Amino acid sequence: MKVEYSSTFGTQRGGPDFHAYWAELEYGAAGWWTTELCLDGQTTFGESIVFTGYRWARLPQEPGSQADLSSLPGRVLQRH
Repeated sequence: MKVEYSSTFGTQRGGPDFHAYWAELEYGAAGWWTTELCLDGQTTFGESIVFTGYRWARLPQEPGSQADLSSLPGRVLQRH
């Protein structure tokens, strides 16, 4: 299981601060198959939290391969 989190904090003159975030959960369902869920969101202080999207991906892997499959074309099944 792999968990990643990345965020950006921004401030501006004359406006509220904001926080944008991205989280990834990846799980090796089998020795040859990995599945991944990514979530995106944004918070503006003093206002609401906005869910900006998700991505669900399945990453096939050849048995015994340790290759980084993050650059495979067509790996994203859904993006909203």
